Amino acid sequence: MHSPLSNTIENLVAYAANTAFSPDDRGIRRRYWESVSLQLADIFQDASKKSVVDPHRTLYQLAESFLTNFNSGWPILNHEQLDPDTHHPVLFLVVGAIGAMFGDALHRQYGTLMHERLRRLLSASLYDLEGPDEDLVWLAQARLLTQTAALYFGQHQGFSYAQHIAAITVAQLRRMGFFREPSPDGLLMAKLSKMSNEAELAHYKQAETRRRIAFGILRTDVYTSVLLSTRPLLSADEMKLTFPRSDSLWMNLEGLSPEAQLQAHQIENARCLQMPFSDLIRIFLDKAEPNPELGALGYELTMFGLQDAVWKFTQDPELFPRLTGHCLEEIDIAVSEHRESVPRPNGERIIPALAVGQIRRRMDELYAERARLLHALDSWSHAVNIAINNGTFMYHRGTLLSCLMLYHLSRLRLTAPLEWLHHISYRAAEPQTVDWHTHRKVEGWLRSAFAPQAAQQAWDVKWLIESELQRPKGDRAHFNFLAFCSLHHAAVVLWTVAGSGEMRPSTIPKAEIETFLTNCPSLFSQLSSLGGNSFEVAAYRLAGHRFPTVAEVGN
Repeated sequence: MHSPLSNTIENLVAYAANTAFSPDDRGIRRRYWESVSLQLADIFQDASKKSVVDPHRTLYQLAESFLTNFNSGWPILNHEQLDPDTHHPVLFLVVGAIGAMFGDALHRQYGTLMHERLRRLLSASLYDLEGPDEDLVWLAQARLLTQTAALYFGQHQGFSYAQHIAAITVAQLRRMGFFREPSPDGLLMAKLSKMSNEAELAHYKQAETRRRIAFGILRTDVYTSVLLSTRPLLSADEMKLTFPRSDSLWMNLEGLSPEAQLQAHQIENARCLQMPFSDLIRIFLDKAEPNPELGALGYELTMFGLQDAVWKFTQDPELFPRLTGHCLEEIDIAVSEHRESVPRPNGERIIPALAVGQIRRRMDELYAERARLLHALDSWSHAVNIAINNGTFMYHRGTLLSCLMLYHLSRLRLTAPLEWLHHISYRAAEPQTVDWHTHRKVEGWLRSAFAPQAAQQAWDVKWLIESELQRPKGDRAHFNFLAFCSLHHAAVVLWTVAGSGEMRPSTIPKAEIETFLTNCPSLFSQLSSLGGNSFEVAAYRLAGHRFPTVAEVGN
């Protein structure tokens, strides 16, 4: 049986979907939003027994809540694009659904129901095959925001929908050519010289819209990849774009006139590093090349751009032992000490047996590729430390926290077989369901030099989050999805090393790890009271069960 709220949502989505390509009079649309706003206000008022302020603006207020509470993390939309009477009605409903999640219980119920209805529409629709590309920017924005909301708010099947919508969005953006600058430099300058001021400003805004959507999908793609240990859909090689320009100019926080905005765009364009993002990542991965000096956003996006390479060497922990018969215990040390050759120790870890006809190989190029990645991470970390001391991140605490989270998470993934650890943790309440071979491989990992390294990276993640939470709310950095994901992975590493007697001596006292595991669920609720429910559930499971012994697991 449908409730008044669900009926209202169905009517809103039907209206928005049916007007996807039909011209709609601005006044007619405004009157429709206002009439439905009154219906929603009545529903909210009946449930809360409180009068609703400006009931005819209920939907508009949800969009304003989005702008205040959510858009600041990575501003996809600016104030002009948030005009509810002119931008696409589907996008307006997506924005409102996110904004509703910051309200009371009934507002959050509306936000959840609307999100679940819209994600079905956006993942099943063929709008991108039915309309001209230039008219479908709204669709890319709506899908990107829906994917982001699916990650953040813990709705049912949110992570699965996030993956699915990401694949559709990437395909759409590839068709629309959003991963490259719109035209060659010389041709662009010739076109700009013939434009009026209004046309030139519109061009700059259009180009910035493309960049923010493209880098936005890169970010959410990485979020999903590092959480679920799946390969990123995008690689930096595809991103032939320069960096997005400043948030303050994009949002026009200084209230500049159109003429002043145009001048500011021209100045920022001249100052921006005129290098495709793909080339920048290639430079970082080349040990012989000096890295360019970047700004706060540049360093953050560079770490995102390295994630495809990180995935390659984290998705298969048995890659090197299987091919070469050697483990990787000392390769990180070799790279950090800038040795010319990488040792290949015959460790006591479990080496997969040779299949019939299989031979042990040297795999020098594979070793060298991994060494280049580790060198890139080291050089990035060194550059960021210099930038911190120079004040580059003074007004970008959220960006710095995002940078450091993804850096430590990358190091953690390179030293810990996270999929194996999560396999055991998910079955901790019923250890007999744990795969015996996986448990044995984890015991082998615990005896390696990687285990204490991973524990230290996990402890660094914990320290970063706790330190930030101790700051006054007004001075605290914005926590993005990486904080949830990093804490989730850090907790399972620390749970494993604390509960097993196999690990080499660690500098982290076991009692402190156990205290952290007890407090971990509350850390997730402090990061955000709105989402992260699945992370909290996982944290409670770790706090309530210990790492099983080999005698307890199944065969």
